[in-house]
Amino acid sequence: MRSLLTGVLRRRARPLALACAASTGHQICEALVPLAIGLAVDRAVNGGSVTSILVAVGAILVLFTILASGGGTTFWQLTAATATEAHDLRVRATAAILTDPHAGAGRRSGDLANVLVSDAKGTADVLRAVVNVVSGAAAVIVTVVVLLGVDPWLGIGIAVGVPVLTVGIDRISPLVERRIAARQQSSGLAAALAAELVHGLRPLRGFGGVPQAIRRYRRASGESLDAALRGATATAAVEGAGQVATGIVLVGTAAAAGR
Repeated sequence: MRSLLTGVLRRRARPLALACAASTGHQICEALVPLAIGLAVDRAVNGGSVTSILVAVGAILVLFTILASGGGTTFWQLTAATATEAHDLRVRATAAILTDPHAGAGRRSGDLANVLVSDAKGTADVLRAVVNVVSGAAAVIVTVVVLLGVDPWLGIGIAVGVPVLTVGIDRISPLVERRIAARQQSSGLAAALAAELVHGLRPLRGFGGVPQAIRRYRRASGESLDAALRGATATAAVEGAGQVATGIVLVGTAAAAGR
């Protein structure tokens, strides 16, 4: 698995580097927006000259321009890289299956095709994960540095609180992994059954087995739906926990800064 992920990163090194740079710029600008607006307001409230206020406003516009450009570039590079890599992985996996008679043994054709497509997409998404980690870490570092300049305790609180919350949220990720694996397996079995039923439709009609086939597929499809809902629930729980944790950090920082 490690060699597979390393190969993905090596093949897409150029777009990955561009996406990391663009996303890092975007995240850093996001972190600097409150600081820039605060400085502009301070200049206006403290009776700064018109020129200094215009310079501050112009700096904010430049900041937002870089922010928007970085976000757009990141989306463009990541979308192209993940789609291209997923296609490449599907081609490689298909070639391996066709050339090796033992590859994919124990799986039906529909199940194998469904897993192949979903796994290729999931593996390619490691590019997105790397970009998010790199740019997020850069934004946290900039935020901590800025807050240390405002008040050391604020900077220390963010430097300690964010990793603790991240580790806490990561503790529930195995639940998501198990449910996603169950969803993948059930959806693959449903796809395999559908392919077999379509392939054998004429014989089924010949001996009157269509009603039984429909019942089997309805049961398999229902199990796939239940697994998908459980997976979606677990994913939503993790995302919700992340949002709540972010809100706690924001509220705590604002309260400490106000005090």
